[in-house]
Amino acid sequence: MFINVPALMSLYSAYDEVVGHQRRYNKKTLWELLDDCHLEVADIQYWGLSMIPLLFLRKIFVTQDQGTNRIIQNGFAPPNPLIHSVLKTIMSIENALVPHPFLGTSVMAVGRKMAT
Repeated sequence: MFINVPALMSLYSAYDEVVGHQRRYNKKTLWELLDDCHLEVADIQYWGLSMIPLLFLRKIFVTQDQGTNRIIQNGFAPPNPLIHSVLKTIMSIENALVPHPFLGTSVMAVGRKMAT
């Protein structure tokens, strides 16, 4: 099983609420959840380290009073193609230089059914 979930409760925002996130995880809490589901964790790691400052800004500037559609638009979509290109370049550089970051905006895990 492959799972990718939002990371770091300190980044929890109105955006998370609107898109249906109940919480954000860290490696430990995701590991425990998979273990509770009787899944053996083959790999678990963060990604999106360079995006943490952007998610802190999203938490500050995206508020509940903006309405659902506006929250999703402001909370996820880059404002223009140039910024989108810059963000993709930053992520590419991060992935090349820091393949296993110590933190990130998401945590991804690979699990498999435990042998009985």
